[in-house]
Amino acid sequence: MNKQMTLTLTGGVVMPMAGIGTFLLSPDEAETSCVSALAAGCRLIDTANAYVNERADAVEKTLERLDTGCIDLPEPLWPAEHARLVGREPERFYAFVREIETGAFVGEVNFQRESPGGGYGMGVVIHAPFRGRGYGLPALELLLRRAFEDCGVPVLRNSFEEDRAAALAVHLRSGFRPVGRSVWTRFARPVTLLELELTREEWAQNRPT
Repeated sequence: MNKQMTLTLTGGVVMPMAGIGTFLLSPDEAETSCVSALAAGCRLIDTANAYVNERADAVEKTLERLDTGCIDLPEPLWPAEHARLVGREPERFYAFVREIETGAFVGEVNFQRESPGGGYGMGVVIHAPFRGRGYGLPALELLLRRAFEDCGVPVLRNSFEEDRAAALAVHLRSGFRPVGRSVWTRFARPVTLLELELTREEWAQNRPT
């Protein structure tokens, strides 16, 4: 990768058009991947605390050692990103989930139209320190209420790895039903995803009173 194609964003920031992600990588794999990618000339690396592979700050230390600086969304672009994600209902919805008593950031929820006249994809991400503490279900229920009751979304779909028992339990408890499986290739590995679906009518019929 001697020369990387770039795209100039609004505001003049130049962003590489190709990069690597670290989702599903172990901490050791994330560090090795970053070293190899940066050595090959890659300058776009997607990381997130929610990926739970930042043990010993492997990625940060790798960037620091190679003197690349932080690869991140520059703060001047935050307002534009906020405008892109927030206040776009019913086409898309994005919100933080916070703990009522402390205001601590717990996670994020979102949905977005997948195709004109079609269903909506969705996601619920709980910040790593708050996983296993019962936040997943209320976060999902708040998202369902927003989608079905406030925005009139006809159907929500989600998919994730089959071995995510906690996520599956939360979705089933909220009324989702499995509708199939799909196989995706991630980092040269086949990953089987469980596909789930919930319609507005099903939610209205079974929602807690």
